[in-house]
Amino acid sequence: MPEGASDHPLSHHRFILSDHARDLLNYFRNDLPAAQKQIPEIRGLGFWGSQTKDQETPGSDVDMIVFYDGSAFPGAIHFQDGVWRDNFALVDGNPKENERRVKLRYKQITSNDRLRKNIRRHYRHALRQDVAVLDISPRALDSYIYDFVENSLAKDVLNGKQAIDKFPVNDQSYVLFPFLLSLGDTVYEARSHILDSFASKPNGEQYFQVLMKLLHQYERMRTKKHAPIPYEGKLPQTIEEARKYFLTASYDSVKVAKK
Repeated sequence: MPEGASDHPLSHHRFILSDHARDLLNYFRNDLPAAQKQIPEIRGLGFWGSQTKDQETPGSDVDMIVFYDGSAFPGAIHFQDGVWRDNFALVDGNPKENERRVKLRYKQITSNDRLRKNIRRHYRHALRQDVAVLDISPRALDSYIYDFVENSLAKDVLNGKQAIDKFPVNDQSYVLFPFLLSLGDTVYEARSHILDSFASKPNGEQYFQVLMKLLHQYERMRTKKHAPIPYEGKLPQTIEEARKYFLTASYDSVKVAKK
């Protein structure tokens, strides 16, 4: 997290933090090592919403997502090496092995759910509210990238058939969350993994541009109480620009709001 505005040519006060919001982020920065000691799978935190746009009120929620490493829980189906794989596919004519796989699947699902609940419980105690939780293990990131690239809405945006403000933020756009205002060194590794993956794909540059449009839309969106916040800078338009912009600790262009 930077202590002042970045002088990067693409940056100009991407985030506007009140003193209260800055104090809040400093609290979570200082708490992160203790949280990781208690729950080693925690990798970092991401922030968005009113706290990052100088729009918070005394009753505002803190829009925060906790990134964790779920690599110990690969789940039943995941994307790997360009194909979908079923870790627990049943084997014809082998009921004993099938019983073992069913038990293992149940154990991994319940263990992952337990981990996510423990993470939420830790931050609920501090915030008095729930938080979002997202797996940023390489396996999970590959799945998010696949969902985004294969999403027909992303293709429609790329082809000019769909407005970006109609693109839903759901499990097909999880890939944008590591690019939020973030804490945690592993988040930079996740960004690098995503950028490398886009760079290796046909039309990867174009899909990256769609991702940046979605990120801009998500960070600057209109709310019930506030109009969209103008952003004087711009987000990267190429993957090479993104490597310089998102993979350094000073990428988050921040200023303190003047009260």
